[in-house]
Amino acid sequence: MRLFRNRGLVFKQSILILCGMVLLLGGIFGILSMRTGQLMSGWIGLAATDAVRNAAHQLGRTFLVAEQAAEDLAGTLEIMTLSEAEERALLERTLLNLRKNCPACYGGSITYAPESDGRNPFPTDMKYACFADGKLQYSMLGGSAYPYWEMDWFLKARESGALIWSEPYFDRGGGNVYMTTCSRPFFRLREGRREFAGVVTLDLALRDLPEVVDRTRIYDLGYAFLVSGAGRFISHPKRDEVVHGSLFSVADRIGSEELRRIAREMIAGREGHGSYAHDPVYGGEVQIYYAPIHSTGWSIGMVFSREQLFAARRKMEYVLAGAAASGIVLLLLLVVAVSGRMIRPLRVLNQAAGEIGQGNFRGQLPKCRSRDEVGALTASFERMQRQLILYTDELQRTAAARQRLESELAIAREIQQGMLPVFSPEFTAGGAFRVAAVLLPAREVGGDLYDCFLLDERHLGMMVGDVSGKGIPAALFMSVAQTLQRDEAARSRTPGECLTRLNARLMTRNESMMFGTCFLAAIDLVTGEAAYANAGHNPPYRLPAGGGAPEPLTELHGPPLALMAEQYDFSLMQLAPGDGLLLYTDGVTEAMNANHEEYGTARLESVLSRTGMAEEPQQTVDRIRSDVEAFVAGAEQSDDLTIFCFRLTGF
Repeated sequence: MRLFRNRGLVFKQSILILCGMVLLLGGIFGILSMRTGQLMSGWIGLAATDAVRNAAHQLGRTFLVAEQAAEDLAGTLEIMTLSEAEERALLERTLLNLRKNCPACYGGSITYAPESDGRNPFPTDMKYACFADGKLQYSMLGGSAYPYWEMDWFLKARESGALIWSEPYFDRGGGNVYMTTCSRPFFRLREGRREFAGVVTLDLALRDLPEVVDRTRIYDLGYAFLVSGAGRFISHPKRDEVVHGSLFSVADRIGSEELRRIAREMIAGREGHGSYAHDPVYGGEVQIYYAPIHSTGWSIGMVFSREQLFAARRKMEYVLAGAAASGIVLLLLLVVAVSGRMIRPLRVLNQAAGEIGQGNFRGQLPKCRSRDEVGALTASFERMQRQLILYTDELQRTAAARQRLESELAIAREIQQGMLPVFSPEFTAGGAFRVAAVLLPAREVGGDLYDCFLLDERHLGMMVGDVSGKGIPAALFMSVAQTLQRDEAARSRTPGECLTRLNARLMTRNESMMFGTCFLAAIDLVTGEAAYANAGHNPPYRLPAGGGAPEPLTELHGPPLALMAEQYDFSLMQLAPGDGLLLYTDGVTEAMNANHEEYGTARLESVLSRTGMAEEPQQTVDRIRSDVEAFVAGAEQSDDLTIFCFRLTGF
C-alpha cells in the first residue's frame, strides 16, 4: 500500500481504472454468457416468426392472383355466351396473363355440367390448356376417359357454389403432374332462375411452389416445409415425404403427441410455435414455428435444431471472450495515454477546443476542479459546449421535422396520384372511346380532380372538379368528393341528381366552409347521347370530329358544391362518332406568366381550333399543356392544373 501511495498520479489512475474495468467487463461477460442462449433463442424466434409470416404472405399473394383470374374467367362465362373458339381464346389469354404474375401456373379448364335430359350419356367435352415444354398447349378432355364430373374439384365446387382450392393430387390424364386446383363454379339464368352451369379451374404445379419455401431460412439455420389443409406435405427437405407423407404420419412414426398437436393447430389455420424430439431430419430435439396461408387453408413451418442453437451460443461466447480480452488490452493502452495527458490540462483543453471548432460539440473536456485560470477557462468551455449542444440538437430536431413533413407530402402526392383512374386498353370498352388526362398540382398535393368510369356496360361517366384552395386541405376535400361522387353516380339516374345528392353530403359537417366546382357527364357509348350538369365549373368544350371551332358548353346548372342546398338540373347533347369533349380547371385559363398575364380562354380556343378532334386525345392534352408551359415561361405555377380530353371513336 505504501508503495502504491508513493507512485505517481499516472500509475495510480491507470491501475485503479484498469482494475475497475476488468471487474466490470468480467461481470458483463458473465451476465452475457448466461443470457446469450435466451437472447439468441428470442432473436431467432422473432426472425423465424417474421420469416414464416412473410413466406405465407408471398404464397398467399400467388393464390390470390389465381383466385382473381378464376373469378374473372367465371364472371365472363356467366354474362356472355361464347363460341368454342372464343372460349378457347379466353382460356388461353387468362393463362398467359396469369403466368406473368404467377410462375407456378400450369394450366386451366372450362367444364360444363353434364346433360340431364338423357340425350347425351356423357357431358360436354372439357376444354383444357396447360404449359408443356414452355409452350401453352390446348386439348379436349372428358367422356369416359376423363370423367371430370366425378372428380373432387368439380363436385366440391358444384356443392359449395363458391371458389375452392383442392387438396394436392396427381392429375392423371390431364396435366399429368402433381398440382392443386382452384375451382370456381359459374351459373346461368334459365327461365328466370340462376342454375349451375359448370366450373372453371386454374391449376398450380406443386413443383414450382417450393421455391419460396426453400428461401425461408434464418442465419442459414433450420429448414422449412409446406403442408396442405389435411396436413400432407407439399414441400419438405425429404422429397419422398412430398404428397405421400403428412405431419400426422411423421408424428405417428416418431411417437410425438406434441407434433400431433402442432399438426392440428396448423391445419386449423393457427399461427404459433412449439418443440418436439426425434425430428426425422435432425434426429434430435427441435423448435418449430408455423403460420397459415388463409386463402388455401395451407400452412408453412420452420424447424430449428437445438444443437444448432447451442452451437451458435458457444460461438457467441468465444466471440465475447475474444472481444473482452481485446477490450482489456486496448483499455490498458487508453488508460495510460489518458492518465499521462491529465497532468497536462492545458494541452488537453487546447485539443478539446480544436475539436469543438471542427464541429464535434460533444467532445470530452478535461475535468478541472481548481479555481485558478485553468479551472475558470475549463468552466467557460463547458458552458459554451452545453449551449452549442442545445443549439445543434434544436437544429437537428427542426431538420428532422422538415424532412418528415416533406416525406409525408411526397407520400400524400403518391396516394393522390394513385386515386386517379388508369386508362388501360381494357377500360376503353374495346376501343369505343379514347381518353387522356393530366393533373399537375401547384404544390405537392392539390385540390383538382378528374375521374372516368363505366356506369354500366354502355354508359361512361366522367367528371372534372376544382376544390377551393390548394395544398393538403384541398387534397383531403378532393379525396372525399371523388369517393362520394363514385358512390352517388352508381345510385343516380341523371348527372343533375348525382350532383344534388353529392352536394347534400358534402355540406354535412363542412365546418371549414370549403367548396368546389364540378362538371359531370354521362355518355351512352351506343347512341352517343350525353347528359351533363355543371356546378359552377369552367365551361367545357365540345370538339367536332375532324377539327374545327370548339363549341363551349356554357350552361350552368347550379352554384359550386358544398355552398348551399340546391336542386341541380342537367342538359342533353348528341355526340357523333369522332366528336370529343375537353374538360379543364381554371389552372389552365388563369395560368400566369412573369408579367402577371393570364393564359385566358382565347388562347385555349385557338389551340383547340388548330387541333380539336383531328388528333388523339393524348396529343390534344400534350399540345395544350405545352402551350401553357410555353406561355408561363418558367413562372411559378399559381394554381392546380387539370386537362381531360375524351373522344367517341364509334358506336
